[in-house]
Amino acid sequence: MNRLSRGDRIGWGALAGILLTLLLIAMFLKPNPDGLGTHQQLGLPPCSFQYLVGIRCPACGMTTSWSYLMKGDVVKAFETSCSGTLLAMLALVVLVVSLLKCLSGNSPPNSNFGAIATSSFVVCLAIAGLEWLIRILT
Repeated sequence: MNRLSRGDRIGWGALAGILLTLLLIAMFLKPNPDGLGTHQQLGLPPCSFQYLVGIRCPACGMTTSWSYLMKGDVVKAFETSCSGTLLAMLALVVLVVSLLKCLSGNSPPNSNFGAIATSSFVVCLAIAGLEWLIRILT
């Protein structure tokens, strides 16, 4: 095992803190049964893209899916936004790894975690684009 520098541990801790905050916020939000608009409970405006163009944007439903997932309703989360649910699951995995790295100060040698997490994020974005295309075409 390689020991992480103090700065690296602080970075992993900061990442864990950000992800934990986002996941806790999602847990305390009430999912909108319409599948979108849950973010408005945070004082944010409705989706501008939907207002201007008349169709949901690629991110519509993601906050709702995070909220459903954090309440344990995985099926409803996937029904609302497959990409949002996968992104929330990725956030949970990265949160756990970040906490472990921050608290232990250890990093496995030749760890590819950063590359795997980045690739997973790109896959989530691709799925969001595919979901959006399906919404447009149906």
